[in-house]
Amino acid sequence: MHPREFGNFRILQLLPKGGMGTVYLAENLLDNKRVALKLIELGPDLDRQEIAAAERRGANLQKQICGIDKRITNIRDFGELDGFFFIEMEYVEGQDLSELLRAGPLGVRFAARIGLDLSEVLAITHNFHAVIDGQSYRGIVHGDIKPRNIRITPDGELRVLDFGIAKALSLTRSFTQIQFGSSQYSSPERLRSGEITVDSDLWAVGVVLWEVVTAKPFFQAENGPRLEHLIRTYRAVPPIPEQFPKAFAAILRKALHADPAQRYRAASEFGADLRAFLEGRKTVAETMPAAAVPIAFDNDATRRTAVPVAEVDDATRRTQQPPRPTPIEKVLPKNRTYSVSRNARQVIGFSLLAIVLSFSWFVLHEINVWRKGDELARQLETERIKDLNVAFVRYQELQNETHIPLVLHGPRRAMTEKLLASADRIILEFREAEAPTITEQDWIAAEAALSKALQLSPSDKEIRGKIYLCQAHIARIKGRSRLSGKLLNESRTKFEQAHNFMTKSPDPFIGLATLYAYSLNDVDRARDAVEQATRRGHKRGRREKALLADAHQRRAERLMREAVRAEGYPEEKDFLERASTDLEKAQDLYRDIVPFGGATASLRRAIESTDLVAIRLRAIREGA
Repeated sequence: MHPREFGNFRILQLLPKGGMGTVYLAENLLDNKRVALKLIELGPDLDRQEIAAAERRGANLQKQICGIDKRITNIRDFGELDGFFFIEMEYVEGQDLSELLRAGPLGVRFAARIGLDLSEVLAITHNFHAVIDGQSYRGIVHGDIKPRNIRITPDGELRVLDFGIAKALSLTRSFTQIQFGSSQYSSPERLRSGEITVDSDLWAVGVVLWEVVTAKPFFQAENGPRLEHLIRTYRAVPPIPEQFPKAFAAILRKALHADPAQRYRAASEFGADLRAFLEGRKTVAETMPAAAVPIAFDNDATRRTAVPVAEVDDATRRTQQPPRPTPIEKVLPKNRTYSVSRNARQVIGFSLLAIVLSFSWFVLHEINVWRKGDELARQLETERIKDLNVAFVRYQELQNETHIPLVLHGPRRAMTEKLLASADRIILEFREAEAPTITEQDWIAAEAALSKALQLSPSDKEIRGKIYLCQAHIARIKGRSRLSGKLLNESRTKFEQAHNFMTKSPDPFIGLATLYAYSLNDVDRARDAVEQATRRGHKRGRREKALLADAHQRRAERLMREAVRAEGYPEEKDFLERASTDLEKAQDLYRDIVPFGGATASLRRAIESTDLVAIRLRAIREGA
């Protein structure tokens, strides 16, 4: 079914399938807003009735939850119409996390921020209480956390889609419980018991984090039954790539531990560890010893058909009782001395041959990896590969193949240089351009490139400093647009952290000057930041003069407003005199840069304000 119209909706296009229904991009003809419209066909059979009832309960729950946290998609309306149960949802612009992952891994810090957002949302919903149709709900479990249900908006915010449906289904028959979840993200306990719990959501968050940093599924199999078998028989966390920070690896290890008792027991615990990692503090997960369960691999399965070796050995021992040993002197005649020596030489010969062959294979394998790496380096240097995400995935694949890191020295250097150059273009434009046009998305892209570069060079302090610089600009832009003091203070802290790693760079101070002038309204600190940048080699130009002129004018206008409120009191004169001083400084700076930017109009406004202040001061003095 792909109707052109449905009730008061005009169907525009089909969207990715959602749960047990079909989802369309539609226009609500009553208010001309674009919405996501989910349709579930009704029917007389028990299954369809249960599905519709579950969707109704889920929509009702989600409608209440979305009012608590904006990261949960808003439900506008739901009901029955023309043989369908419909849910009208807010349409969220952006890309699903699954779409972003097609380009390759998204970086550890990006993953941690995704995980933190999910944990915060789940911490709220897992403790949510509501009464619907006389039935009490204590704790709402999502039940289908996966990249397709996580949307990243154009401004970098996370939104959780399709919330509450799985928990509603837990009240119906057991076979429907798994239908709404994706086996790929189901915990072993969920597949064994069919029950959806808080632990199900936390496990799924761990699997999502794994995919974000590797761009590969946590479990892989050739078909659904085999996949479910792998998950049910899961025994141990697979080896985590060495390039990941130890703290983040510890979080993954704890979140995906085979023993549920060793995992995070609440979303708040999971979120607290992710926040600690992002802030550079020690995590609880780091205090947990790494799992030491050995893994044996089934040739018919993928790399995660894990069975403890101890079990395999024990099973082998039980297959056949070994024969009772016969005393050696009874089976070894005296004239067999030469034969024993010959057999020993044969064993030694075969062993040496095996060693030589193994070593030869190892050398040939490493040479092959080196050749692939050398080709990747040449493609990067000649720009035959321009998509750095694709190149980074290829590098990671080579890294997983080699046992000698030095083999990939060339491509690692080329990859790092390209990633740094990608980020440096944005940093340099903001530093050098008199009227930079860098957006929040540019800074997000730069941070992603730098996060990949840091994985290649974990000890590089300059890269770490540039990451803080990008994060500071992202917080500055968001803080100003949302009028968020918390984000603006976070921006200042990030700029200071960037300076700690980039002590000779002017970039943190250029950012601080912009922050103080236009967001924190601190002229003196803005001027000091400009001076600090100048000492570090930054040439003070028209942009810096305009920045300081704007800061003086903005402070003067605030002082003039204070003077109006203090009219008739002694403080009025003080406010006006201070405003007059700021306006004179602003005029001097504007005159130096006219006609740069909007300096002409700003100068005219400063002169007009100066005249108004002078008139009022004259009146005060004459009245005195």
